[in-house]
Amino acid sequence: MLQDLRSKIVGGVLAPGQQLPTRVELTEQYQISSKTLQQVLTRLIDDGFVRADRRNGTFVIEHPPHLSRYGLVFPLTAIESRRSLHWQALLDAAQALTTEPSRVFATYSGLMHPGETSDYTSLCYDLQAQRVAGIIFASVPGGLVETPVLQQDGIPRVAISATPVDPGVACIHYNFDSFIQRALTHLHRRGRRRIGLFMFSGWGAETIALSHPIRQAAHALGMTIDDRWVQGAAVHAPQLTANSVRLLMSLPRAERPDSLIITDDNIVQHVTHGLALAGISVPSELDVVAYTNFPTPAPAAVPVYRVGYDMRASLSQAITYISAVRAGEKPPMTMHVTATSDDEM
Repeated sequence: MLQDLRSKIVGGVLAPGQQLPTRVELTEQYQISSKTLQQVLTRLIDDGFVRADRRNGTFVIEHPPHLSRYGLVFPLTAIESRRSLHWQALLDAAQALTTEPSRVFATYSGLMHPGETSDYTSLCYDLQAQRVAGIIFASVPGGLVETPVLQQDGIPRVAISATPVDPGVACIHYNFDSFIQRALTHLHRRGRRRIGLFMFSGWGAETIALSHPIRQAAHALGMTIDDRWVQGAAVHAPQLTANSVRLLMSLPRAERPDSLIITDDNIVQHVTHGLALAGISVPSELDVVAYTNFPTPAPAAVPVYRVGYDMRASLSQAITYISAVRAGEKPPMTMHVTATSDDEM
């Protein structure tokens, strides 16, 4: 009976707001006792599908979870996720978008090692109980391969990652070239021609490789990026990052950059702290463009121009995709997100 009623609600046979048959009718229809019926209705109430009105009966809730509840999945624990400004921005964006019962985000954390967390158990239950409209992965869901989270049928899935990791998972792809173009265009308009880069050093060799297309784009605008001006910054070594900035800024003015692009929001605070310690006047001596995941800007010790991506727009795109799949449509599996800026935000 439980599965049958749930299926009728999910399938639209029992529509949002519609009244269920009376308790007498349900016990006769399913040939069950009133005690068993109460247990079934309690489960449906707890799962968010129906509500009970003592005077008027039992009704399908106006916004049942299979139409309004979106799973937001993070690989790390809640505490660890908040250390990443990207993931913190996603959490803040989800909170900003949860303004009405028709759109609710349920957060599941620590799923890099799914067997070790209670959130994984909760997510598996919610999938089996059809309590989510779809799943939005905050990053590549590599640790969830061959689990129900990726394998259960009928669940639209979207990953915020560079490329899809599974044929059934759509991809929200941030166009990094658009970030670079916006950053360089802003600096070009400011009359800057010597560009320094501070990049996340955790990528190792990829840090240098990633600088090549930036150099090419800068060269096309008549701008220069000297090898000495490409620096890696460690998220967990703020003093070392600040020292690198101070050393760079100790060069003679004609030999140092007249602007900086910080390509990772997690190092913005450390780099700008170094500029403040170096006594650099911003923006008169130097312009700074800081990568940002809106609506959660990184703290900065000097004025910066922020360019990046709006997490609210990304989540809205994911919801649009999930709704389209739910409606039987076949939307594109890749959604491109272009950079925005302080001015537009």
